Formats: sequence, C-alpha cells, structure tokens
Amino acid sequence: MDPGKYGYQSDRFRDYFLSSQAHNTVTVDGISPSRTSEQAYGSAISLAPTNLSGYWIVIGEVKNKEQSFTHTRALIYRPGDVLYVIDSVKSLEEQLPSRQVRIAWHFDESYHITKRSEHELIGYSETSSPLKVQTNSQAGEITTNVVKGLNEDGELLGWVSHDYLSYEPTTAVTIDGTLTTENMFLTSFHLSECDSAPLVELKNNSLTIHDAQILNVIQIALADSDSQNVRSPETGHRKQRRSESLLSTALSKSLQTLRKLI
Repeated sequence: MDPGKYGYQSDRFRDYFLSSQAHNTVTVDGISPSRTSEQAYGSAISLAPTNLSGYWIVIGEVKNKEQSFTHTRALIYRPGDVLYVIDSVKSLEEQLPSRQVRIAWHFDESYHITKRSEHELIGYSETSSPLKVQTNSQAGEITTNVVKGLNEDGELLGWVSHDYLSYEPTTAVTIDGTLTTENMFLTSFHLSECDSAPLVELKNNSLTIHDAQILNVIQIALADSDSQNVRSPETGHRKQRRSESLLSTALSKSLQTLRKLI
C-alpha cells in the first residue's frame, strides 16, 4: 500500500512520509536515500512488465553510491493467486562490517496481521480474502515484527495519509536481516486459499525457480549479484545467461495492477 503524500508542512510526519521506511522497500542501516537532484538516477526499471507462463514479471535495480550498496528487486505475480518478491542486496565495499537490512511492507487498514513465526504471517480482512505471507533470507536468520504506528524504538512506522495533513495508523511488517557482502530475501504473498506447489523457493542458500523461462529472466537480473545461487530444479546448476533484453508493451496496465496489490 502507498502511504500517501501527507502534505508540505514541515514536521515529523512529513519526514516520515518522505522516508524509505514509509514505503514497501529496502533500507540499509536505517538510512533513506538522498532525495536531492544530484543523486537522481532516473528510472530503476531494468525489465518492463513481461508475461511468462501466466506470471507478470517486473524487475528494477538501484545502485546507491552514497551508502555503497545495490538493490535489485524482482516481482513475479500471478493475478489473484500469488506475488513473489525477490530482493537481492549487495554491498559495493567488501571491507564494511556487517550491516542491517530492513524490508518494510505496509498493509491496508482493513487487514489484521498476525505473526505465526519469523517466516510466516497471516492477514485477515472483512473485505478481502485471507492473506498468507512467507519470508526467508539466504544469509543468516531474520527477525519479523508487526507494528502499527510506532516501532520497538518508539519511531513512526505504519501510517497512511488519505487527505491533506491527515494521518492514521495502519499495519506494517518489518523483516530484519544482515548484509556483509550480499544477501537475498524472498517474500511471497499468497492471495488465494489454494495451496499449490510454489514457483519460487529459497532454501539451502539457493533460490529455486520451477520454470525455465522465468529462471532465465531472473538470472539476467541478478547477473551482477547472486546469479550463481539461482538454480534450476531440473539440473541443480546455473543455466547459461541470455544476453537479449526482454521488454513488453504492457508496462502501463501491469504496473497499475501491481500498485493495487502492493
């Protein structure tokens, strides 16, 4: 869910709504990227929405030179069924100590989110189907927390603004992990009660994708970070990278669909 823009009044809520923590994204060491024009990087989309095997795929990448890390995100979405979010984070400096990585997810006010374990949450809403959220990390353990309004340190987290200078609390989920040289996170949002076999899995330090076409696309996206750990279930080994660019004219329509979901 997008938090809204709040307004132009200078206060702690404006600072919050402008921050990365207020959005469905990754932060490293709790620092939001600079919003100055000098640091603008243009479009982060590296693969425009493409339909393969019944799934919509869109991929983006940001190189944050200020904080010395690269973040690549791949969305794999089958409408009405499941959304997989692959986050690959890579440090640009090998000599830095272990760093804190946080992924935040913000939910509509109608959802009540319950934590079952560090790797699974359940969401209930009177207006929508039950939602199951599963998450995992390639390197090290993760810590998952459900917050509404304030986090464990008393900082603003989990707010939405529907009108100018208005705000109300809503549920947010934080997933905390670490970063030394690189790490990968997989978050899956199951939108239906159908318990089908997963397309994407992250286990034994490897990302497994049970579709050859989608596997090739994800390998291209992660070629500069974790592609050596993306595997085909058929061979157990990395497939050859494909150099061709995969683009689609469905950009506008599929982005609107994804925005409604996340």
